[in-house]
Amino acid sequence: MNNRQMMFILSRVAFWLGITWFVMVVIVAVYSGTSRLVIVNLTDALSHLLIPALRGMLVYPLPFGGSLRGDFIIAGVILMIISKLLSYYVDRAQA
Repeated sequence: MNNRQMMFILSRVAFWLGITWFVMVVIVAVYSGTSRLVIVNLTDALSHLLIPALRGMLVYPLPFGGSLRGDFIIAGVILMIISKLLSYYVDRAQA
């Protein structure tokens, strides 16, 4: 496996991880059902994947019971930027 293929794979992994963070933002924002404890445990586990300076940053409660997790949004944006930079590198290496 050469360097270009590895960068392509890393680009796709970063893309799907970014999508996962954005999906979690939506779930936490709109879900207020009876099994909310499962979502709280999942967000707690995911927040431990973030760097401590980012963890819990920009978390806003929403009026319908959810919360807007700014730290998850920032993590998703960073992963999308990494994905775009890696795919740009792959395209440049191919030319």
